[in-house]
Amino acid sequence: MTTKQKKLMIRTPQFSLLFQEADLPENTEATPDTKALERRFIAPDPADISVGNVLLKQYLVNAEQRTPIIIAEMLDQQNWSAFEAHYASSGRPPYAPRHMMGLILYGIMQGVTSLRALEKLAKLDLGCMWISGGIHPDHANIGRFINMHEPSLTGEFFDALTRSVLKKTNPSGQRLAGDGTTIEAACSNYNLIKEEAARAALEEAHRQAEKHPEDPKTLADLEQTADVLDRLLEQKQNRKDRGRKAEETKVSPTEPEAIVQKMKRNRGFAPGYTPSILVNEKRVVVGQAVDPTNEI
Repeated sequence: MTTKQKKLMIRTPQFSLLFQEADLPENTEATPDTKALERRFIAPDPADISVGNVLLKQYLVNAEQRTPIIIAEMLDQQNWSAFEAHYASSGRPPYAPRHMMGLILYGIMQGVTSLRALEKLAKLDLGCMWISGGIHPDHANIGRFINMHEPSLTGEFFDALTRSVLKKTNPSGQRLAGDGTTIEAACSNYNLIKEEAARAALEEAHRQAEKHPEDPKTLADLEQTADVLDRLLEQKQNRKDRGRKAEETKVSPTEPEAIVQKMKRNRGFAPGYTPSILVNEKRVVVGQAVDPTNEI
């Protein structure tokens, strides 16, 4: 095992827990509170969908497309109460989190990640229709869903879904492989600032906070600009420790945790992150992390 893989294992220790608990019984039935019982969701049954005169499930089986059926079964086993708790008990029923996540996960497996492409996938792909019940949210609804449930999309949900996959594939943790790559941050590459600009912005934020001490937005701006300077100084020190030039250190004022680094495919330098994964011999992802660092 390489040094890189060992470091990756240290950053993602949950993989051992996944294998230890892979054969434990799933808690497939959540105990919702009174408020959750009152919630209504749009959750159509894909068993009612047909292709011509053949039911969709049988059509997929005949076409030897069993993957959507397996994915749907795994999603049905998950506890969705943490997702459902974000919705009010009254008003227009939203799409069920189980169905929305089915659309997103299936899209990722098909290499589809843009919101508009996911919207199209939901309307045209038969496998996606089985997993999502045939819902067809627009791209704005999909984006709002992702933003709303961002805290729930990691941690326990990842662990629970991975354990379900391990049960289906017979878990093996004797040999693991790890790798990482670089991805560009969402912030603009044209608004990066150096230490001098960060300090000037912080001084201005302090002046505005003194003028408007009760304004929540002003206080939030002060906190943000202070964080930007702290992140910049931290990155600058890290560069010094590695014997690299620190005077040119830059950060994004809107996403200061991202590290300016060389992107792949000749895209030059830009703020980015390093996602990394661990997989077992059956290619099941058992550990994942996204670190604000460069690939080196």
